[in-house]
Amino acid sequence: IKFDELANLKKLKLTNRKRFQKQSNVDYISGLLNIKSFTEKAENEQIRHNRYGNVFSMILCEIDDCDKWSEIRYNAVRQAAEVINSSLRRLDLSCRWKGKKFIIPFFLKEIG
Repeated sequence: IKFDELANLKKLKLTNRKRFQKQSNVDYISGLLNIKSFTEKAENEQIRHNRYGNVFSMILCEIDDCDKWSEIRYNAVRQAAEVINSSLRRLDLSCRWKGKKFIIPFFLKEIG
């Protein structure tokens, strides 16, 4: 019985560690990567770009200002994040940069 309890505690610990790690890498409003996590992943992609010469583009987009921004901001950010995620491939990154800004790099193979 004691062994089963310890095994269950270990599983719970691993599950909690994964959950906390994910929460520390994701913006809680949009569900996209946060700046810290995005920067780490982008640096790895920069190294890959330097090594293989792959072509990439960056898109920086912002939700338009409106008079009622303070009232709609969380819904607007969530909806924009849903649109961005539904438009990307699994290998593409997306990040909520600051406030109403999002950044999306696209990595492409070199066309010979």
